[in-house]
Amino acid sequence: MKEEIKNGNFSILSTKLHDLIQDRLDKKEQVILMLNRRGFSSFVMCRDCGEVVKCPHCSVSLTYHKNDNSLVCHYCGYKIKNVNVCPKCNSKRIRFVGLGTEKVCEELSKIFAEARIIRMDADNTKNKGAHEKIINDFMNYKADILVGTQMISKGLDFPKCSLVGILNSDIALKYPTYEAPSEAFSLFLQTSGRAGRHDTDGEVVIQGYDISHYSLVSAKNNDYLGFYNQEIMYRKIGGYPPFTKMVEITILGKDYMKTYEEASKIFRYLSTNINIQVLGPTEDFIAKINDEYRFKITVKFGSEANIKPYLEEIYVKYETNNYYKIMINRM
Repeated sequence: MKEEIKNGNFSILSTKLHDLIQDRLDKKEQVILMLNRRGFSSFVMCRDCGEVVKCPHCSVSLTYHKNDNSLVCHYCGYKIKNVNVCPKCNSKRIRFVGLGTEKVCEELSKIFAEARIIRMDADNTKNKGAHEKIINDFMNYKADILVGTQMISKGLDFPKCSLVGILNSDIALKYPTYEAPSEAFSLFLQTSGRAGRHDTDGEVVIQGYDISHYSLVSAKNNDYLGFYNQEIMYRKIGGYPPFTKMVEITILGKDYMKTYEEASKIFRYLSTNINIQVLGPTEDFIAKINDEYRFKITVKFGSEANIKPYLEEIYVKYETNNYYKIMINRM
């Protein structure tokens, strides 16, 4: 997409994907477009001071939803009316940044005025039966283009769908976890599998601003073995599963420093009582959700280390604690 911009194309669609969508519309075939981000814009920013409107209860920006002109937190559900004035400097130069499924639908309706477009994401499938209605409408050819998040990637079989487009694909690789490449690769293949499942041939277009990553290249070539060889090499170098076992311990509390200090106690307890690699404590990827601060400790160990009794002791200690919560996940 960087090359598209250099060539003067500022659309959400590459020239290739635009032409293929028009071709399918002409042939009365169907198209699925996947963008793993709901809402209209990712965040709202002041163009004068750079302030981003954030959730007061979570460490995330609020997402703009145009259908009801609201700003919503997708973690705790906090919701306010859209702001017209910057809460920090009172400027009226408010800008909507980023791309969500709502915006994709709006842009598509401008580009392909004749197309019937429906959307499927967590926002419009809350009501009972809504999910099934969208699927049935698309199955019965009541829409030409289905736009959705990753919920459209699995288990759906549409005979008339011959084209799948994955928008902003490289977003899936930005999450700070060693599993991001494998999860992205799986998502790309699953979504790609929605096209050409019956008599019509299928095509898939994967768009992104950085498409050199091996998970994207391997997905493009449908090359599981190539992806595996790259991924297993990086996991071995980094000391990740399956070469080591991993456990993540997340502690949650209402006070930032007290929660950090409590996480540090867990770190010291594990470090001094058993010969394993203990990393942290660090702020979680999202440091606060619903007014609870989150600190993470990562434990790496070999098959010979028996850490189960220590984890059980930690869990029991916090199970009845009224101030802190604990989550222990095997990776």
